[in-house]
Amino acid sequence: MKSQKFQTKGNYIDIVSIDKNAFKHTPKQINEYKKIFIKWVDLNIIKNSFFEDKKWILSDRYHNSRRLIFDLQDHKFNTSLKCFALSIIEQEFSINYIQQVISSVHESIEVTQGFNINYLSDLDDYIEKHNYAKRNNLATYTILFLSFTEINFSEEFADVCTSFINNIQRSRDLPNYQHILFFDEKINHFLKEGNSFERQKYFPIVLWWKLTTLIPMRPKEFLKLKKDCIVKKTDDIFEITIPREKQKATLRRDIEVTETLRINKETYNLIKEFQEYNLLNHQYLFTIEYYKNHKEFFGSELSKDTEFLPKRQLDSLLDQFYKYILIKKYNYSENEKISLGDTRHFAFCNMMLQGFNMLSIARIGGHTRLDKQQHYWGHLKYFSESWVYNLAEKNRRLEFLNTSLPDASFVEEKRKIINEYKLSKDENFEKYLPVDYGYCLDYNYPNNCSGDCRYCSFYKFHPNTEELNDGINWLNNFSHTLSRKINEQISLLTYISQNVKYDLEYLTFSITDQEELSYTSNELNRLLHQKSIIDSKLPKKAED
Repeated sequence: MKSQKFQTKGNYIDIVSIDKNAFKHTPKQINEYKKIFIKWVDLNIIKNSFFEDKKWILSDRYHNSRRLIFDLQDHKFNTSLKCFALSIIEQEFSINYIQQVISSVHESIEVTQGFNINYLSDLDDYIEKHNYAKRNNLATYTILFLSFTEINFSEEFADVCTSFINNIQRSRDLPNYQHILFFDEKINHFLKEGNSFERQKYFPIVLWWKLTTLIPMRPKEFLKLKKDCIVKKTDDIFEITIPREKQKATLRRDIEVTETLRINKETYNLIKEFQEYNLLNHQYLFTIEYYKNHKEFFGSELSKDTEFLPKRQLDSLLDQFYKYILIKKYNYSENEKISLGDTRHFAFCNMMLQGFNMLSIARIGGHTRLDKQQHYWGHLKYFSESWVYNLAEKNRRLEFLNTSLPDASFVEEKRKIINEYKLSKDENFEKYLPVDYGYCLDYNYPNNCSGDCRYCSFYKFHPNTEELNDGINWLNNFSHTLSRKINEQISLLTYISQNVKYDLEYLTFSITDQEELSYTSNELNRLLHQKSIIDSKLPKKAED
């Protein structure tokens, strides 16, 4: 481990990092790790007396114990694995985590006969046969070990593992694409159409949706917002203070989260409006008194007496919003339902796709550990598919596409549906330029030409009857190609983000790594836009 300096515009930012392949198995390095071993023996974490033991016993302050096994046939790999274990112990991770890492790497070494290139496919087969969680552990921790020490063909083995990192089961089932789009649209319709009683009753649901899809907030943090949580700094700068549940950092690996964040003017105005509804003199934005004053509208009994609105009552209010607004007023007939915790996942995934680094996401989202984000990466493919679907559906209804990734996930439609998509809709295109399977509607052609008609917003897909199947295949093939490129880009984004160099003590990160992350995010954004445009041109029955 060493301190590095990254220069940006004349300023230096100190970054603490572990060099890739830093362990080269030299006698000097081994002796340094033996000193680290003695240090943790003296601290009563390692119960063994000898570095050379094949079994180490780790103990924590709660007197829990875990075994680390070093019984590999190759003595050199045993030593490397021990030094790798000590590097993790130095970071003060839990003994459960340390055992899990070492056990996973131990398995990979055994399966590959010491990372022998002739056993490359054996590693692929071995990881594949396990469940999703086990696959992710084997792949992730093996890559960590390959980055720790020098091993021949390490890149080839890492490539095998990388394919399994994003191929993990979602840790929870998120709502389907259609319902996310429907819910967002109806929230915005409700704001325009709801009467005074309905608006006051369900305004906490409106605020929950608008705020927690932007900022990763736990339901309890949302409910414990103070009445004076917002402040207008300037005409363009608005801030909110969030009551984070997490405590400040106490260990070197911990991150001190931030409580004050910037919000947009729309969110600020919505909270100001609710403050006007709740004129009682209390410290919380959502109070028991407000609940009681509107009890005939709320309907759920209190489980306990607290100053702020309990989660049970907000759940009840969301149920009633479905029953009396979405079902009764907007004819919702499906069983799909968004839960209070889902929006936190939406917000995390949106930040990841926008190119926020893990340190920034952790501080904004209230995580004191970077590894807490790991399961959210498994949602990115699903979330990007949802984003493309939502934007494609909106693009079907609008004449042109004009939105960007940060705003496109859950934004209000700018106008009502113009017409349902009809492939054979009669129009006069004689005045437009004929191109492949349709027409170019750009009067300034070729000044705005993107090079490929399929993802151009000026392109009108309108093939002749005899060309219909060929035209649909033409669009579909490119849509599938973009899907593959998007998945590759998400894998790259995940890899870059997880390898950004951070200094957790000073809450800094490598500017160079962040620039690479931002570039990758912008490229992903471009591909998502292209696919949404192409999918919007396809008749829905032709989409796979």
